[in-house]
Formats: sequence, C-alpha cells, structure tokens
Amino acid sequence: MKLHHLGIACIDIHEILVSLRHNYNVLKATEILFDENQQVSISMVYIENGVPFELISGEKVKPFIKRNSFIYHMCYEVADLNQSIVSFVQNGATLISEPKAAVLFEGRPVAFLNTSIGLIELLQA
Repeated sequence: MKLHHLGIACIDIHEILVSLRHNYNVLKATEILFDENQQVSISMVYIENGVPFELISGEKVKPFIKRNSFIYHMCYEVADLNQSIVSFVQNGATLISEPKAAVLFEGRPVAFLNTSIGLIELLQA
C-alpha cells in the first residue's frame, strides 16, 4: 500500500489551480473531468517533489468545505482492492462506497472507507 494522492475539496477547481500555480511548482494538471460514478468534478495536479493533489468539487465535498476541512481524503494504491477492503473493515473501518470505476484513473476501481483517521480511498494498482 502506498500513498497515491491527497483529495482536496474545493468550490472552484479553476481558482484552486491558479493558487497552486502561485505556491507550488506545478508540473502538470489534467483537464477537469466529471466522474459520473462519484458525481464530482475532478482534476489531478502533479507538483514537483510532492504528493499529487486530486481537486474535487461538487455536492459530495460541500459539507467538508463548510467545516473548513479541505483535505477530503487520502488515497492509497493497493495490490488487491477487495482484500484491502476486507482488512480495513476487520480493523474497524466502514465501507461507504463500494468499488467503482474511476474516470481519472483509466477506469481502475476505487472504494471509499471511513476510518479512525478520516476518509480513505483505495485504488486498485
């Protein structure tokens, strides 16, 4: 299991991209896509010497923004998504979103779990 990216809740992805470009050496930002399965708009931003940011906007992240909690989730890439889900659940996590194809990751499945340290996304390697 390795850290893949940090999900950042935002109201306006364009606005956050401008801010990131002022404060980080942005190497690449994907186009903004709408993920039908997750019902959010997303863009992946790669920065020099850092963990990528997945910028997320939409209804799902509005409660986080209202609480000024902009780090929405941590995503870990895992070798076996189903086994990782079982392991997390056996250790107290709650599966809140069954595996679904992720538009931003070429259709690789992702699942979301609520854990003792917050929302975790697991991404099939």
